[in-house]
Amino acid sequence: MSTGIEVSGSGPVVILLHSSLSSKEQWKPLIKQLSPRFTCVNVDLQGYGSIANEGILSPYSLKCEVERIQQFLQQKALSGPYYLVGHSFGGAVALRFADAFKQQVKALCIFEPVAFHLLDGNAPQRQKVSELAVNMDNITDYEGAALFTNYWNGEGYFSALPKPIQQGLAAMMPKVALDFEAIINEPKTVQEYANSISANVLLMTGEQSRSSAKAVVAVIEDNLRHVTKIEINGGHMAPLMQSSLVNPLIMDYLCSHI
Repeated sequence: MSTGIEVSGSGPVVILLHSSLSSKEQWKPLIKQLSPRFTCVNVDLQGYGSIANEGILSPYSLKCEVERIQQFLQQKALSGPYYLVGHSFGGAVALRFADAFKQQVKALCIFEPVAFHLLDGNAPQRQKVSELAVNMDNITDYEGAALFTNYWNGEGYFSALPKPIQQGLAAMMPKVALDFEAIINEPKTVQEYANSISANVLLMTGEQSRSSAKAVVAVIEDNLRHVTKIEINGGHMAPLMQSSLVNPLIMDYLCSHI
């Protein structure tokens, strides 16, 4: 079975973690910039990309992804300090990794991590996301793909996509449901992260992003140490749609913390 993880370049180890409904392919342009100075560990999270059709650990959780990545690093003798790059769900995994291996993580570059478990249970943004998850459970995968992609990209986004892409997104919706369960049911609190994560953090957000994503960004900014926040002209999918803005920020931040 494929590990779903590719290694390239040389130097300090950077672990790249993509968003839901994506794959490690989203980081290929960034890796071209990073690989002359960093060893890039580009991860297909479970259920996506090159391992979309392989088994998913059950019960699925952020911890499952962290342990899988750590096992790979040990097998390949890739030691720390580690640098993490994460977008959306990948950002939530990055935070969990930084918590688990706090002594080995030097810096994080995270774009709107959807760590909704860090929000208060009564926060309207968390309730809205929980409602979204419930709604997706009660409709077809095709309808769920439309609901999910329109939520993050704007109304009409899904219908404008070519049919083969719509079908491919719909096929991944069962894994998206597991992603939601993982982030909503994650037991780690913001105070636990605040106490354990001492790495430097580049926290990126988009001006046009959903309030739910901005609420998580605000909690992280208020509670974690050594946070540098940058807002760019874009939305939640800016690492894909405005990569020319996002990637240089990541490159500069990582190079400044070698």
